Amino acid sequence: MSYSPSNVSAVSVQSGDYTILDNDGFEVIMFDDTSSDRTCNLPTAADNKYRVITLMNTSTDKGKITVTPESGTIAGYSTIDLDCKGARIKIVSDGSNWEVI
Repeated sequence: MSYSPSNVSAVSVQSGDYTILDNDGFEVIMFDDTSSDRTCNLPTAADNKYRVITLMNTSTDKGKITVTPESGTIAGYSTIDLDCKGARIKIVSDGSNWEVI
């Protein structure tokens, strides 16, 4: 199965923890209120092969966003932290894991 949503929405702005869904269609997810640490859960790479997601910390506060895959890794890591304003990561599923672009 490869990723092909019927309703792609370019941007989602989150101000709390967020779990990305297989069919939500978001390409860019910005976290704009990170006064507390937040968690972003990625969907399984197997169900999202070739999906590209950009995650961004756009907050001026000092909280971090911990990105965690449901299974597999992100470029070999179990989690990735976006720990300051402007921190971002662009990832793609290879069908087994998430890889950094």
